Amino acid sequence: MLALCDKIIKILSYKGCTDNELYENVVSKVVESNPTENSCAGFAKMLDKHGKPDEAVTYYEKAISMAEADTMKSAYNLAIAAIYTSKKAYTSAASYARRAIAQNPNNGTAYIILATSYAAVPVGEDAYERSLTYWVVIDKLQKAKAVDPSVSATANKLIGQYIGACPKKEEAFMHGVTPGTPVTVG
Repeated sequence: MLALCDKIIKILSYKGCTDNELYENVVSKVVESNPTENSCAGFAKMLDKHGKPDEAVTYYEKAISMAEADTMKSAYNLAIAAIYTSKKAYTSAASYARRAIAQNPNNGTAYIILATSYAAVPVGEDAYERSLTYWVVIDKLQKAKAVDPSVSATANKLIGQYIGACPKKEEAFMHGVTPGTPVTVG
């Protein structure tokens, strides 16, 4: 019976049919009796849709601990990163995005979340130092496009938004930064 329920969860999740009563009932039963990777991930998705992001994170973490495939671990970490992004908890979002990238270096969406998390909280003592953050942001967005062409349109749009926040050439020169000079951003 449990194997059948897990198969139902997997099929309905794959088909995107997670908004129906059957899915919710099956997921809840499996999570209660014998949690599996699929049921925990499905339950997490359901909790997030129902406005319970903290509980969703808990179940995504359980799914990660049960997952064997790095691509699935990456997907779950990406889901957690998205939850933290929506909560404006950018440090946590960046942390989970980096985990997703470590498990799947071709996860362009994770690079985008990482870039937007950095952009949301630029670091530095003054305006010039904070503007350096946007070089890192642009770099991550370029990387997103390079590893995953399917995110190119989103990455290009964000690059267009953030490019103006980068230091101007003259300003960088006044701080001793010329093309090719390595720069460390906090």
